[in-house]
Amino acid sequence: MHRIKALTVRNLKETAREPMSLIFCAVFPLVMLVIMQLVLGGSDAAGTAVFQIDNFAPGIAVFGYTFTMLFVALGIAADKNTAFMTRILISPLSPLEYYLSYVFAFMPVCLLQTVLFYAVALLFGLNASVGLLISLVYTLPSAFFYIACGLFIGTVAKSEKAAGPVSSVFICAAGMLGGIWMPVETLGGVFFGVCKALPFYNTIKPAASAVKGAYKDIFPCIFITLAYTAALLALSALIYKRKRDK
Repeated sequence: MHRIKALTVRNLKETAREPMSLIFCAVFPLVMLVIMQLVLGGSDAAGTAVFQIDNFAPGIAVFGYTFTMLFVALGIAADKNTAFMTRILISPLSPLEYYLSYVFAFMPVCLLQTVLFYAVALLFGLNASVGLLISLVYTLPSAFFYIACGLFIGTVAKSEKAAGPVSSVFICAAGMLGGIWMPVETLGGVFFGVCKALPFYNTIKPAASAVKGAYKDIFPCIFITLAYTAALLALSALIYKRKRDK
């Protein structure tokens, strides 16, 4: 635990040196919220119910984690081109300890990001309820998943230049397959089946369902999310170990 703590502090300090990264993580979801609420939130036209704030706010909150994922990926990719990574690879530090240090450093960032987002969403009319507090809890597995995505991307990418484009693929997948911009449930068929099998829809569904008080499908989604998270961490650790053993 001492080594994990030391690395976590180091990662927090590295993040603090780039305050614009933290500001971007917090502000971008808020900008999306404000734009959607001002443009579509007050509309009573048929077919725009999906754009009411109770329907889209949880999805945007989770979507904000994709930008945290990007900065995690860039951080690890940057480490790989420094003497720091050389010292890490020749040290007795296990892959789990290295990756947990990033998880512990960025999970509080995700939590604060979500609290700030929901606080602003309340000002725009988001319903204050017990479900909202439960939704906050159910965003944590999703945050864990996107941090794991960042760890995987950063491990696989050879440099920061490669980590950015690969991260954009995950960001687009989360937006299109997660149901943020459109209700994928209404599409049905094979497409919806694919969305349910992939992690992105399952990261958004628990938070959105909790806000509405619909808890039926939450736990299967969380199980799928955590299963993908464990797979990504295991694969990242395997790649890390193979590089260290070369």
